[in-house]
Amino acid sequence: MAPTDVSRANASPADRPETPPAVPSSPIARRGSHVAAWALLLLCLLAFFFRLGSISLFDLDEALYVTCARQMVLSGDIITPRLNTRPLRDPSATTAPFYEKPILVYWLPAASMRLFGFSEGAARLPVALAALLMTWLVAQVGTAWFGRRAGLLAGFVYATAPMTIVDARQMTTDGLLVLWFTLALVGFWNSYQRRGTRWSLLFWAMCGLAALTKGAIGLLLPAIVAGVFLALDRFVLWLRGGGWRSLLFAFRLRLRPASAWSADVRALRPVLGLLLFLAIAAPWHLLIWRAGGLDANGHTWYWEYVLDQHIGRFKGVDTVHNAPVFTYFVYFLLGFFPWASFTPRAFRLRADRGDSAREPRRFLLVWFWTIFVFFSLGAAKLPNYIVPAYPAAALLVGRWLDRALSLRADAADDRALRRGAFWAAVTALILAAGMALAPRFAPKASPIAPSIVRFGTATFLVLLAGCVLAWLCFRQSRRGLSWRWAGVGALILTLPATILFVTTVGYPIIEREILAPYQRIAVDARPDCRAGLPVIYYHIIPRRPSMNFYARYSPIETKALHEPLLPYLRLYMNAAHPQADVITSRYDYDHLVQPELSAVPGLSTRILSERGDVNGGWVLLRVTKRG
Repeated sequence: MAPTDVSRANASPADRPETPPAVPSSPIARRGSHVAAWALLLLCLLAFFFRLGSISLFDLDEALYVTCARQMVLSGDIITPRLNTRPLRDPSATTAPFYEKPILVYWLPAASMRLFGFSEGAARLPVALAALLMTWLVAQVGTAWFGRRAGLLAGFVYATAPMTIVDARQMTTDGLLVLWFTLALVGFWNSYQRRGTRWSLLFWAMCGLAALTKGAIGLLLPAIVAGVFLALDRFVLWLRGGGWRSLLFAFRLRLRPASAWSADVRALRPVLGLLLFLAIAAPWHLLIWRAGGLDANGHTWYWEYVLDQHIGRFKGVDTVHNAPVFTYFVYFLLGFFPWASFTPRAFRLRADRGDSAREPRRFLLVWFWTIFVFFSLGAAKLPNYIVPAYPAAALLVGRWLDRALSLRADAADDRALRRGAFWAAVTALILAAGMALAPRFAPKASPIAPSIVRFGTATFLVLLAGCVLAWLCFRQSRRGLSWRWAGVGALILTLPATILFVTTVGYPIIEREILAPYQRIAVDARPDCRAGLPVIYYHIIPRRPSMNFYARYSPIETKALHEPLLPYLRLYMNAAHPQADVITSRYDYDHLVQPELSAVPGLSTRILSERGDVNGGWVLLRVTKRG
């Protein structure tokens, strides 16, 4: 008995966490478990690594981070991330600091590219490995809490969630953050169970890495989850112990150094842990603050990193990402497809009396809903913000699937399997229909190529076919457990089949229709830039930093909406340098550039290169000042 936890020690035996009894397994069961583990590994290798570098960098975030990482390797400056763009306040400079994110998202791809070269696969390798480790961690935690089969099922669920796959195939912060965050909460849980100081130090160390990946949220989010869980844990023990009388007793205990509440907090070793956290997270923040400098917009590190990216984004300053409160229900339905359709039953499933899964289940629910509610209350909303909640959802779904695929399953489990597959199929059908109708609602400035529409529709039809097949299998589940296994297998295999289709058929289409036109036209201007001509990226909104990565030169970038081009030309063109290159979209050339420049005497324009189709393409033009 832990001497520091009075309330937990006084709880009834059925309420105390206990190690599940060892269940003897047959050689056939052990062999099946080994086969499933190898199958999970093969699935991860396919989902996370297959053709990883076969497509160019995606915009926006991945290209920003990888471009800064490349510049870090070239310059040797490992403190200040920099983009190869000319800051307007200092046109002679060829790079500008980029302050939006902490350093780890640059260090890891920089180290990988230093070892394996400047390639897309090398840049993405760290997040692919993080996803592999994350899947293994989910399987191990599920095994420890709910049993071997539940753990493996949770691993399959997590690995096949679309957002898991997306984060594993793009060098962004989320694939790294979810690994540090999950390890931190595993450390918290084991320290809560009084399993040694090493677990509390794991919590603080992972919070430090999370802070180096995503900023203050790396400490704030695990601390909020831990705090909410401990508060609810005290509340549950109070209810079981007699209500308000126990509450008054708890208040008296709280003043004592050996109270249950203070024991839970002390188990985290807050003083030693905070020192460890600061030792990991503080040095880089101090170094970049002392380095100083202004970014391309003229902002200091404090203004951009602290005020804008931390405080401003949560308050809604970044209005582009603002969305209604209910948005994350839609994002979760799509990002955790198809397993989100099964979460109503998985989240409600209670443990049998005396089952050691009681407390892990409550902890996982707090884990999921704390993150979900926290980001729902924020103004800015992106699908990847709630990814740290996915491991908790995967563990709960894996736990329920373990029951649903056994003789313990009841009629409610059968209905949940059928309903989940049905609503997943409905979701896929809506997505396919929406993709087919998307060209009718696309803006004229950004038309959707027919090949993209056909590819997107086919992708969602593959998902639909898998869900329909699973639904048909679940309808036959009364004939035996094999039909339930077949249905779950159909859902698991649907995502790898989709990945094969996307990477073999979709990647070339996406490359040709979306990425290549603007990336190659940036390369077209490289000889002119090396000859001394200024190159202006005009009105490229949203920003496409992959152009900077492939261009290998430093352009002048305009970012304001409908900002006139002429002031930039006057800044960089004179009698000694009468020419400049401008890269813009075909739509903006026809509707903004040509009308503006044609009205200016003494200026002439000539298109040097065009990429993409006429309606959605890109142009490189030469502007010449005569006389």
